[in-house]
Amino acid sequence: MKRNWIMLAALAAFAGPAPAQPAPPEPIVTARDGYELRLLPGGLAAGHPGLHSYPVFPFGLSRTEAITRVAALRGRAGGAGNRSCGGRMLNFARFGTLTLWFRGNLWVGWSLAGPPGRRPIRSEWDMGIGMTRAGIDRLDGTDPVYRRTARGTEFTADEMHGRLAGRGRQARIAELWAGEVCR
Repeated sequence: MKRNWIMLAALAAFAGPAPAQPAPPEPIVTARDGYELRLLPGGLAAGHPGLHSYPVFPFGLSRTEAITRVAALRGRAGGAGNRSCGGRMLNFARFGTLTLWFRGNLWVGWSLAGPPGRRPIRSEWDMGIGMTRAGIDRLDGTDPVYRRTARGTEFTADEMHGRLAGRGRQARIAELWAGEVCR
């Protein structure tokens, strides 16, 4: 009997910890409940104005789940399609100025362009379309990096990328994106 217990203890030690249970899914929240959509470098999030973001929707979600979560906050997608970009095919769904990008069935990026609209989408730290270069420079976190390109002045700040319209410290964000996108 003692030998059986020793064998069981040895097997348990070599087996390692029990597999972790999958985390419960993040709740689907709506604009009706007072939530707003927010930009993140690794996806999107929702939150009540003035409060930290929760829940978070990271890149890698299925197309259906990403669209469902954004539609609950922004309304139905106004367009969808495919686009070849640099030899790879990406699918997209548009919600006004916000575009979600997909490779196959996985959500891989977002892009934001155009005027901010009546319900602007911003990061938790208020970065969004229309923010000035001076505002970008004041953001907490890593120092922004600017570079001149054929499209104008592009930047990386808070692990998101963007393009400015205009010159100097009053130039404003005209485009923002994160993840894998087609521009």
